[in-house]
Amino acid sequence: MKVAVVSEDFHTLSGRVGDARRFLLYEVPQGARPRLEHYFQLPVNCPTFEELGGETASFHPIDGMVVMASEARESCVELLARRGSPVVITSVSDPQTAVVRWAAGQQVVGSLASRSRETPPRPDLPSMDRVKNNLHSRLTKDGAVSAGTTQEGTGCF
Repeated sequence: MKVAVVSEDFHTLSGRVGDARRFLLYEVPQGARPRLEHYFQLPVNCPTFEELGGETASFHPIDGMVVMASEARESCVELLARRGSPVVITSVSDPQTAVVRWAAGQQVVGSLASRSRETPPRPDLPSMDRVKNNLHSRLTKDGAVSAGTTQEGTGCF
């Protein structure tokens, strides 16, 4: 089983699922200790889950993985569940500890972002077609972006 841990700095479990662009990807073999496989940064042509805005048809590199984060909106948790990616919210900041505890069935769960703190949907977000066209033109114009020590994912579209 694969677990994608949201990590803004590639060191700690941090950040909100919907905005996440950086993940630590763990393999969790049955009966064995979880191991970090690699660092992963979404490519520039791949939208975050929030940018998908509820769309479930497009491929996303994190689809099918368990996603661990420190925060998530209820709407994002529901979207990821429809995409086959259950979300685990935790207050444990060490990624390895959080994954090991979760794999062992220990309690790591925190709470979802409360509805009172949840910001309303942004009406100014462009349609997915507009996002795709905009990203494609930026990629064509600017060329590929190096992810440095991270593994850049495959294209989303």
